[in-house]
Amino acid sequence: WTKVEAKGGPPARSGHRMVLAKDHLAVFGGFFDNLRDVKYYNDLHLFDLSLYRWSRVAVEPGASVPLPRSGHQLASHGDLLIVYGGYFKRKAVTKQFNSHAGKSGGQGGEEEEDLEVGHEFKDMWLYDMSRGGWR
Repeated sequence: WTKVEAKGGPPARSGHRMVLAKDHLAVFGGFFDNLRDVKYYNDLHLFDLSLYRWSRVAVEPGASVPLPRSGHQLASHGDLLIVYGGYFKRKAVTKQFNSHAGKSGGQGGEEEEDLEVGHEFKDMWLYDMSRGGWR
């Protein structure tokens, strides 16, 4: 084993995917959880295997890109990267009536509860490495 020292790579994450695409390694998506905040990613990073250098793929403002996700599939075919599916969680606040809140003389009332709501993706995206851009 040889440890590769290369600066400028993607930030720490889990649930991302990496694939060999010609002479690059492509890393897409994933999430970071530090027990206070969770951040999902939809960024694409390429590692050039001949130069041992990372680059982040820039996205034009207003361009269509896959939504942030983890647990997706990532494949390469020729100049194309293919992303399919995945998962995303977000926090949601629900309000519910608690009839037991006033048992010791008070009245029942609404309580808020923080929940995490998951969303499964069933979409497919293509990234053209020769021309740039998602479709």
